[in-house]
Amino acid sequence: MVISSSASTPAQVIADTHLVRGGRTPLLWNLDSHEHEQIILDHLADTYGLSQTDSMNTALMEVAQQLTADNLDEAMDGLAYEVAGAYGCAGR
Repeated sequence: MVISSSASTPAQVIADTHLVRGGRTPLLWNLDSHEHEQIILDHLADTYGLSQTDSMNTALMEVAQQLTADNLDEAMDGLAYEVAGAYGCAGR
């Protein structure tokens, strides 16, 4: 995920993917001004119980860490299931 802004481009651009030949164009979003940033930060804090909402970067990083932690066990179970049946291994 990339969050970028600069003096020449004041909008924060959120991008977590790239174009691939033959692939579909992903939908991305821009935060064009800081007027809505606090509303979004408040919503993220309420929804995910964030401890840090001093910037969009830290809030999104904390959400990503929470979602990763919440889903890691299930993802690893799925991976172990797939690996057990790979390359002729028994167990599938």
